[in-house]
Amino acid sequence: MAQSPAAEALNPPVIVLPARVEHVDGRSFEVNVFRDDVLPGGTKQRALEAMVLASDAAEFAYAGPYTGYAQLALAVVCAQLQRQAVVICGRQRDNQLHPLTARAKSWGAKIIEVDSSVRRRGQFREATLREIQRAGELYESRRRGSCCLLPFGLGCDPFVLGLVEQLKLALPERVLRHPPRRLWTVAGSATLLKVFSLLWPNTQFLIVQVGKKVWPDIMGVTGLGDIDKGLQTAERSYACVKFVANEHFYERAREPPPYPSVCTYDAKAWYFIRRHAEPGDFVWNVAGDCQTVLSEEAHKVYEDWVAGTPPEHECAAERPSDAAVNDFQADILRWYGADKAYDEWEVDQKKKHGHQGGSRWQK
Repeated sequence: MAQSPAAEALNPPVIVLPARVEHVDGRSFEVNVFRDDVLPGGTKQRALEAMVLASDAAEFAYAGPYTGYAQLALAVVCAQLQRQAVVICGRQRDNQLHPLTARAKSWGAKIIEVDSSVRRRGQFREATLREIQRAGELYESRRRGSCCLLPFGLGCDPFVLGLVEQLKLALPERVLRHPPRRLWTVAGSATLLKVFSLLWPNTQFLIVQVGKKVWPDIMGVTGLGDIDKGLQTAERSYACVKFVANEHFYERAREPPPYPSVCTYDAKAWYFIRRHAEPGDFVWNVAGDCQTVLSEEAHKVYEDWVAGTPPEHECAAERPSDAAVNDFQADILRWYGADKAYDEWEVDQKKKHGHQGGSRWQK
C-alpha cells in the first residue's frame, strides 16, 4: 500500500542495529535495537498523520508530562501538515522548559505550563498528571470545537491500529517474517505495548514500568487463573514480564545504554537488560534526548528520508511570553484551583454535552 508523501516522510524504514551488552555475570553479547531515536518525533510520529487529517480542528493539543515524547511527535507531525500543535505540561521548579518541550516549541508548538493547584507552606509542587489532563480538557472546551485534545499516550484504537499498519510498512521484511522471540520495551502509557502485542502476538515482552502502574489487563492477562498462585497462572493473550524502574519518574537512568535514548524513559531499560537479557533479544528504542548526537551509522540510513528540517532552534530552555498563554494560566487557577472547583465544572460539562464517559477516540 502506497503512502502519501507526508506519511512516507514521517514513517521511514525502521533501522535495526546491534548493541553490545556487558552482562553483570561477565558475559558479552549483542542485542538488536530498533533505532527510532533517529526520528525527530520518535516512534509515535509514524501514525499521527491520519489522526490529524481525520479532524477539521485548527489546533491539536496534548496534555502530559514534560519528559514524554508524544509532545514532540505531535509538534513534528503538525509542522509537516501545517496545523497548530499545543503542548500542555507541568511547570518545572526552575521555571525553564524541559529540553523536549523546548524542542517541541522549536517545531512550532504552543506551550502551556500548568501550575499545581496545591500550595503548601510556599513550597513548590509540580502539577500532577491528573491536573495536567484537566487543564487539557479545559483548554479544549474553551476552544469550542476548534481544538482536538489527543488522549494520554495517544492510547486509542485509531492510533494503535494505525501504528500497527505503519510499522508493517516500515519494518524490515525479515523481522515481520520472523518476529522477535523476546522484545524489551518501556511502558509509560503502555500504548506501544498494545501495538507490539498486535504486531507480534507470539513474542514475549519484557517491559520496564517507568511511571504509572501497568495493570495486568494491559500485560495481556485475560483470566485470573489460580488466585492463590498469583499472576503466573493467569490466562494471557500474550506473554509478558514486568520490571519496575528503580529511578523516580523524573529521574535520569542510572545505567544508560550505549546509544541515544530518552534518559527518563527508554534508557531505564538498560539496567534490566544488563541483568536479564539473552543473546539475540530485541530492544525497541522509541526516541533519543534532543541533547544527544545521532550516531552516523543510524543517521545515514535516515537522512535520505527526511522531508525537511525544523526551524532554527536551541535546546536551551526559554519561557513562552504569549499573553494568551498567561491568560489561560490564570483561568486554570480560577477554574480548578481546588479539586472541588474543577469537579463542579466537569459535572456542568457532562450535563451540557451529555457525556457518559469513555473516549470519543474509542468509537
